[in-house]
Amino acid sequence: MKILRILFLFTLCLLVVSPGYASDSKPVISTSPYQRNIYLEYAEKTANWLKAQAVQTFPGVYRWPLSEESRRLFRVGIDIGTAGVGLFFLEMYNVTNNEEYREYAEGAGDYLVERSFNSGRVDWLNSAAGVGYYLIELWKATGNDLYMDKANEIGNWLIGQSSRENGGYFWVNYINPTKVYTGYAHGAAGIGDFFARLFDATKDPLYLEYARGAATWLFSHMWEPEPGQYCWPRLTDDTTPNTTWCGGSVGIIQFLLKLYDSTNDSIYLDYAIGGTDWLVAQAVSAGEGTYKWSHGPGSQSYSFAYCHGTPSVVHVLYEMHHRTGNFQYLEYARGGAKWIQQEAEEITAHIFRWPHYQGYSHDTGLLTGTAGVGNSFALYYSFDPDASYLEYARGAATWLMSEAEYNSFEQARWFNYVDDSSENYGAKRHHTGWYDGASGIGLFFLRLSQTLPPLSAGNQAPVLNPIGNKDIIVTETVEFSVSGQDPDQSPGPLHLMVSYLPQGASFINNYFSWTPTFDQSGTYNLYFIVTDGWEADWEHVVITVRKIKKAKIRR
Repeated sequence: MKILRILFLFTLCLLVVSPGYASDSKPVISTSPYQRNIYLEYAEKTANWLKAQAVQTFPGVYRWPLSEESRRLFRVGIDIGTAGVGLFFLEMYNVTNNEEYREYAEGAGDYLVERSFNSGRVDWLNSAAGVGYYLIELWKATGNDLYMDKANEIGNWLIGQSSRENGGYFWVNYINPTKVYTGYAHGAAGIGDFFARLFDATKDPLYLEYARGAATWLFSHMWEPEPGQYCWPRLTDDTTPNTTWCGGSVGIIQFLLKLYDSTNDSIYLDYAIGGTDWLVAQAVSAGEGTYKWSHGPGSQSYSFAYCHGTPSVVHVLYEMHHRTGNFQYLEYARGGAKWIQQEAEEITAHIFRWPHYQGYSHDTGLLTGTAGVGNSFALYYSFDPDASYLEYARGAATWLMSEAEYNSFEQARWFNYVDDSSENYGAKRHHTGWYDGASGIGLFFLRLSQTLPPLSAGNQAPVLNPIGNKDIIVTETVEFSVSGQDPDQSPGPLHLMVSYLPQGASFINNYFSWTPTFDQSGTYNLYFIVTDGWEADWEHVVITVRKIKKAKIRR
């Protein structure tokens, strides 16, 4: 049995949390010292798989396909493209100082530098503004002016793509020129945030003009349903306001906070406060001091996705309490977090997952699924060190570890959702990207690895009791218990898991059972893992399923 010893070598480095995915879509983590634990190990496994998926266009220049199954489809954006994968490698470098991660981050940047942005693709999530954001972050980490030159080029191109209205600026999304978005993902808020960051980096007042202009335009499309409460539609011709990060108030508030940080102009903080007051007014009581948020008034859609659900609302409430001291924001943030906890599906003790919506698929990703919920709890903990937040963040991580697949145990990958393939949920693939793929999941593991309070020096790894390989024939049942020991009784329970269960197999209460069908002959590589949340032990178990030999008939 191979033993994985993840040594705790360094003291805790707390996250410096920004207003969020919008204002800082990456976890900002100082580079040294850092701590090693099971979660950093899984971030490294994710990076190893992404390295294997990289396509080298020239020496040292990398791009990534959308998925392992779609190796001819490439995108540039933060969401499902090379910029998002590069962002993950950049953060791995920022935390570990491992030069190989920097090589891949720069390889992504070098590929993006050669791309042309003249097709009308302007937005933050899919294209130009998000790519520019990544290039600024890469320039800050490396000092390579090549990346800043390209960010300036993108900024000047976006200026040329702008339209003027009501004293401000907006941009038309290339997907449908008749639709004008307000929000962070596809609209003026995300592009304005990029201009604010470009101004911070260059001090060029022209960029600040366009950042302020985006805000001015947003104010012209703002509604005030009650005095001092502000909200926005997702599209300018919508008739109802929107709460979400991707298309509504949460993302716009995060942009306004970024602009306030860049200018110290209190008007942006004032409007952010008004937007937050409206979010408080939209809270739906779910009983016992818990709150949830739908997409907007009249909607019954309550999502667990950070992109357009309660987790991002709670995040901005915590940020606004941190900035203003308004206790009501803290009360509603805690109530929203409690609702998310209350609705968790506890697979086994202390292992949690959430659906995209109730009754929908169980997505894995950072913006779409359980990684995003776990990441949100890690963020909440940085504002409000409630031990239950870490419990749920770690429970989400443990579920993701149990769903990981391995080409080798040093490479981890995930399907974008874990339920049976369905036309309702789209193609089931091993995605590479930030939005719903490995890069985003890796960022969650990375953030959690540096959020955990450290154990005292000398923690001993748990020990998995030996299992051994199995050899059976089809239709024969293989069953066994899995157990482990913790030599020093670390705080919290031991978690036992298996990756990846064959079709029809079960692992319930640490008991494995499987009766392979006639068409399931073959060799199956399973990894059984025990972890105390800091260190781990594992065993590679090979289950060989043989066909039934037909008896020869003598004539």
